[in-house]
Amino acid sequence: VEAHHALTALDVVSDLFLHQKLEQEEIDREKGTILQEINMYEDKPSSRVGEHFDELLYGDHPAGWRILGPKENIRRFKRADFVRFLKKMYTGSNVVVGVAGKIDEKTIMKEIEARFGILSEGNQPSFKKISERQKSPALFIEKKKTDQTHFLLGVRAYEAEHKDRYPLAILSTILGGGMSSRLFIQVRERRGLAYHVSTGTDALHDAGSLATQCGVEHENLEKTIAVILDEYRKIATERVEDEELSRAKEY
Repeated sequence: VEAHHALTALDVVSDLFLHQKLEQEEIDREKGTILQEINMYEDKPSSRVGEHFDELLYGDHPAGWRILGPKENIRRFKRADFVRFLKKMYTGSNVVVGVAGKIDEKTIMKEIEARFGILSEGNQPSFKKISERQKSPALFIEKKKTDQTHFLLGVRAYEAEHKDRYPLAILSTILGGGMSSRLFIQVRERRGLAYHVSTGTDALHDAGSLATQCGVEHENLEKTIAVILDEYRKIATERVEDEELSRAKEY
């Protein structure tokens, strides 16, 4: 908002945050919206494939669960579930109020304290640690009538604070970050196998991954996978030239 509306905005946001009415009728109405959102992603394989990849990596662990959850959960939720969640998670030790812009610090701090000071201190939420015990390649296939095959091919990598997270980001860039990356050139430009191909990393609290995503004609799936695996092998065994490394760092 414009700077002169800062306190009004704070008042509105804090009211939404701290004094929800949580009417069951409204919750029931919102369920229909979220169920349609789930259906939308079910019909969008380029998004759904990422969820399958997480499920493969982490299984029945919160990191492997869909953000929206299964439909039966949505249908089952009652007002008491939300009240219980808010009491557990919306605590002083787990909430951050961030303000930036043309503000008077003393005034805004006083106003924040007046509104959010009612929060109990609470406890930091505990996280269920990820246990990675994979011994052999894992594969999941969902068959659906689509014009393309969408897939994610990747490996386990580093957690968010790992010392090698920045070299990993550069590695990812060299492989599939942008139009001058190896996979963009090999998969799209030279062979015309895909319109979209990219490599990225995902870093969680105590785990991570590096993966390449692609959408191809069904009959080109194996050929595309072979090209991607070949580039993975090359970058694991052959030295990256200084010019390519420098270009990736600048990117």
